[in-house]
Amino acid sequence: MTQETYLAQLKQSAVFFKNVPQLTAQFQAIKASLARLQQKQLPQHNLPVLGIDESLYLTLLLAAEQGQFKAVSSQRLQAQIKKTDHLLRNYRQYLQNQFGMWAYISQDLTDSIVQQFPDWRFLEIMAGNGYLSAGLRAAGAESVICTDSLAWTSENQTGRQLLTQVAPLDAQAALKQYGDQVDAVLMSWSPNGVPIDLAVLNQLRQLENGPVLLCLGERYGATNSTEFWDAAHFHNDQRLSRVNRYLRPFDLMRDRFYWIQ
Repeated sequence: MTQETYLAQLKQSAVFFKNVPQLTAQFQAIKASLARLQQKQLPQHNLPVLGIDESLYLTLLLAAEQGQFKAVSSQRLQAQIKKTDHLLRNYRQYLQNQFGMWAYISQDLTDSIVQQFPDWRFLEIMAGNGYLSAGLRAAGAESVICTDSLAWTSENQTGRQLLTQVAPLDAQAALKQYGDQVDAVLMSWSPNGVPIDLAVLNQLRQLENGPVLLCLGERYGATNSTEFWDAAHFHNDQRLSRVNRYLRPFDLMRDRFYWIQ
């Protein structure tokens, strides 16, 4: 689906359900999110849960029985519900295709990282467009080194719409050059099934007094390799738990930050 088609269909759905507050709130949140991204800024806030769940579906059917959608047939209402649910649940995929945004990074999230770790120096590897680093820099982080090989630029939007300065270094080269100069290495949404994450972890473990690894991903899910999750040693930290409050799930993805040693 093209950008114009997705947005046009989303707008049509918003008009159709303009008198349904539960859906209006979702459309407004997406509109605010897109407005920021189109200006090359992070969304300010996380998103509400997107889609039409069973409870809302029954609410819509009850509203139809009470005459709210009397101008349309039952068949058209059912089709519109199905279409709208699909559009809302696929907003993340739209962001991936159009903005190269895989992890949903909000300014609230990056502000929280800086608040919880105010004196830390960060190295982001495999940063893509630099959403995470851009937010940390905007939040006033002491030092942020942002790197990516930019190898994805020939395949999709990742790397084509940089939000901040990104040094052209692959993950292992970045660790070799900067690993002893930072407090934490940031790695978000490492590709599923690709063992570069395990190579990074092993390289970090070879550094004397090396930085911690803060990995944003879905454990044994859509990100990272199984070998990485098997090898990871997880450390619980209240500061990171507070950061993860800004990663409430809004779709089927259950990604969060993990402190890995």
